[in-house]
Amino acid sequence: MNMKKYILFAVAITSQLITSQNVDPVKKNKITLTIKTDSEKENSASIRYYDNLWGVQETFPKNNQNIIDITKEISHTELLTTTIQSIGYSFNFYLEKGDNLSISIKNQKATIEGDSREAKQNRFLQSQTPIRTELLRYYNELSLYEKKVKKGESAKKPAPIDVNVLYQKLDNMVNEFKSSNKNISQSFVQFIEMDTKYFRIKNELQMPNYAVKTYHSFNPQDIVKLEECLKDSNTENAILSMYYRQVLSAYIDYLRINDPKKLLGDGKDWMVNEVKIANYIPNSTTRQFIVADNLYALRYENGKNPQYIETVSKYAGQWAPFIIKEAQEIKGKSGRKQYDNAAEYPLLTGIDTKGNKVSLEDFKGQWVYIDLWATWCGPCKFEVPYLEELKHRLKDYNIVFIGISIDKNEDRGKLLDMIKKENLGGIQLQNSNVDEVYSQLAVMGIPHFAIIDPNGKLYLNKAPKPSTGIPDRLLKSLVNKK
Repeated sequence: MNMKKYILFAVAITSQLITSQNVDPVKKNKITLTIKTDSEKENSASIRYYDNLWGVQETFPKNNQNIIDITKEISHTELLTTTIQSIGYSFNFYLEKGDNLSISIKNQKATIEGDSREAKQNRFLQSQTPIRTELLRYYNELSLYEKKVKKGESAKKPAPIDVNVLYQKLDNMVNEFKSSNKNISQSFVQFIEMDTKYFRIKNELQMPNYAVKTYHSFNPQDIVKLEECLKDSNTENAILSMYYRQVLSAYIDYLRINDPKKLLGDGKDWMVNEVKIANYIPNSTTRQFIVADNLYALRYENGKNPQYIETVSKYAGQWAPFIIKEAQEIKGKSGRKQYDNAAEYPLLTGIDTKGNKVSLEDFKGQWVYIDLWATWCGPCKFEVPYLEELKHRLKDYNIVFIGISIDKNEDRGKLLDMIKKENLGGIQLQNSNVDEVYSQLAVMGIPHFAIIDPNGKLYLNKAPKPSTGIPDRLLKSLVNKK
């Protein structure tokens, strides 16, 4: 299979006051990225920016002179990610209001043209790539090794490297660049210092991209590193760094479970708590990002939830329209019957691991947390470690965890093997009648979680996923200890 190559241009645009009277007022709030390519193939560039971090990319076509001209008007700090097909290199480009940067691509090599301030700054960013790549490769290999060892598989430990020496080289590069270039932007200096700092912290916390740190046991030294996010939120350009945002999200995962300052309310007010948790962050811009990020993560289950729509509208800032639109447009699998309403008292049954038929009615008098899943479902398997930790944390509470697999009957052996291999706790059932299961809980797709009260009534359908950490506080607010 032919694999398309992509080039990622992460373009951080910072807001900087322009006082010169000679600046064209039309151009001063714009940035331009001109990409000249020698490729005769059909080509275009797609951009994603800070206001639209999770949104649909904007696409810019190549003209008949093989030039892709990206011009964007900006009113505040932006982060643009530009993807160009047919090229296999990745670059970080940093631009400010009024900046123009030209990139020439010849024989699969990209060159930043000119000797302007923005050209010098961006060439410096590219100079860090080899060291960063070496560090990322090492951490990825180490992570893969540790995962295999944990599973009991044979694995070869990667050859050690002196990471401290490499990090010191990165710091030295930044200091040398600052001392030898007097006309560079202070906004750029702030950005590169924050990006370098959090690149290291992210790696030291062993955080792959998009990692979730819910229930993770951070040691005291790790917590000190996470808390750096608080004071650094007041640094103008910190939020532009992908690495800062990753570490910040890990800290929010930690706070959601531990809440050391007791800023969160009752667990039943879980949606409001996703807004309140941002109050740990002193900077208003960063707080706004955290709120939007938290609410965006809940979009799949809540497109028809009036409280969710109201909360997003009120608190998600510039991202609110997009988040609401995406949440409301989420649909179930094509070709499968869609159910608008769940049963008030769901009638769910299944076959347990011993071949016995079990009914949800058998558990009246207890709270029940339901997990609909299948062995072939990747997102379901992603939730497994978080769900198992949730079960452990509520082992002293009067609640029953029931997993209902919709695997086909012919795949029962595969299901039983996975239950055993992953040591899945709670009660594990199988019901291959998908329409029956989906109709009871108005399921659009799996994983799907629901909470049933002691009377057998559906308390919360499309409940937050275990990986969010929300069910921990929510269930403890509902369920009594044994």
